[in-house]
Amino acid sequence: ARALAVTVRTLNREFQKHHGLSAAAYMRQRRLTEACDLLTTSLASVKQAATQAGISRAQLSRLALRALKMPLSTYRARHFNRDEAEAT
Repeated sequence: ARALAVTVRTLNREFQKHHGLSAAAYMRQRRLTEACDLLTTSLASVKQAATQAGISRAQLSRLALRALKMPLSTYRARHFNRDEAEAT
């Protein structure tokens, strides 16, 4: 906000107008997407995927339950791509 010479509130409002969600919600969504990508395309553990995405394992688990309506183990079982995971 300081670099753009606007208030934090103005920056947040403009971000939400442009992206359709708050900056915090956007970051949660990005972290969940990154972790899910890792879980379905690699042999990374949930903890490793969470760490790589910049979130704790507990936060990732709660976020997945809320957003995906299923635990990460179920998500991975449904979407895991063994060929791609073994290639990495």
